[in-house]
Amino acid sequence: MKEKGQGTTLEYILIVLVVISIIISGVSLATGPKNVASENDVQKLEDKISSLESLIRAENIGTEGQENQVTEKAPITLGAAIPKSGKYESAGTKMLQGYKFARDIINEEFGGIEGRRVQILAYDSESDPATGVKLYRKLIHQDEADLLLAACTSAMTKAVTPVVEEAGYPLITTWAYDSAIWENQSLDYVVQGGIPTPTFSRPIFKYASEQGIESCAIVYEDTAYPAGMARGGKQWAKEYGLEVKLHQSFPKDVTDYKPLTRKAKKTEAPLFVAFGYYPDAVGFTKAMDAVGYNPKYWAQTDGAFQPEFKEAVGDLCRGTMTYGVWNPKLKADGILMSNSEFVSRWEEKYGEKPAWAHQAGFLAISMLYKAASETIKSQGELDLDWMNDYIHTTEFQTIEGKLSFKESGPNKGLQDAGMTFLSQWQGGERYIVYPSELAQRETKVYQYEK
Repeated sequence: MKEKGQGTTLEYILIVLVVISIIISGVSLATGPKNVASENDVQKLEDKISSLESLIRAENIGTEGQENQVTEKAPITLGAAIPKSGKYESAGTKMLQGYKFARDIINEEFGGIEGRRVQILAYDSESDPATGVKLYRKLIHQDEADLLLAACTSAMTKAVTPVVEEAGYPLITTWAYDSAIWENQSLDYVVQGGIPTPTFSRPIFKYASEQGIESCAIVYEDTAYPAGMARGGKQWAKEYGLEVKLHQSFPKDVTDYKPLTRKAKKTEAPLFVAFGYYPDAVGFTKAMDAVGYNPKYWAQTDGAFQPEFKEAVGDLCRGTMTYGVWNPKLKADGILMSNSEFVSRWEEKYGEKPAWAHQAGFLAISMLYKAASETIKSQGELDLDWMNDYIHTTEFQTIEGKLSFKESGPNKGLQDAGMTFLSQWQGGERYIVYPSELAQRETKVYQYEK
């Protein structure tokens, strides 16, 4: 229905013609037969008026029909500034691919989020925190994205958190493990989708202690996440009775890993742990071979978890341990699908097994989908404050297991659930080896015999 007072052009024409008709009739009565329009002319005018009335009725029916049609709802734009280049490119591009995989599932199989299709606007942060800050401001204030996606890595997340908090956008981070971002910060909108760094690094030191290991050497990249892991590692080593013979950082842009590896070798520590990213995993593994460092156990964080790690170092991957909160063989239900279905469908679509970072992207949008759907169902719109409360008070069943966040207090938003485990490269595959209740294989020493 048209709103009151919005007449069409044809209606105005009809009014004019009616007025003309009245004038003609008036002239006929006032002046007599000589000046009267012929009956034929009057009839023609009446016929035109009748035709116009029919046309107007047809137009009104068409307009009402159009207004009653269901128009396509506006899409929901998810914005992110993610490393597509630079030091964190490997994790960033994989995470973005995970985002897109989840987006396609939501649009094609769930009809979007409550009927609204999902679209992703992703900029390249170039692995630079300052660039990330500028791009998130752009996403919020210029692009007016409906929701935001994680920046990838703790360093990037730490930088953009004040911008997100100020704007009042709920943000689920699934690749930011440094607990210092949340500890004693009383954040309102940003939550930690990953395991806190102190908890994350616990398994290797607990396992080493159980195997009678008495000392360790720890190296780490001097950025937020690896540094947080290293602090936790030092704490766990002390708790489990391991002497820390080396605890040293290395710069983000390091290219030669041999000097620090030689330093670790001199300690003769039977456990060598490196906290960093994919380039660091490859760099230290090759450096250990080059300088002849063969500790009983060798563990690295994110990088050794990537499938391409095996391709990069070849047979040197044997016995390498890595941390994890997710594994392709993990049995867990999820929001959009189970973990086993996620893995099989990923392999079917891309022809390769999903990496941890792929899963992290998929996980983030899965939880965001759940929260946004419940918000629209309850509020009739995407109410960000209501959605934020929902995220903080909900335990999510995900392909990584159950995840929840601290609802209040100085550590609000910190991951409050989740678990970690150790996996190890054996026979060209990664298997969970610790704790025993999750183990798929028994552990072996580093560079075990084939």
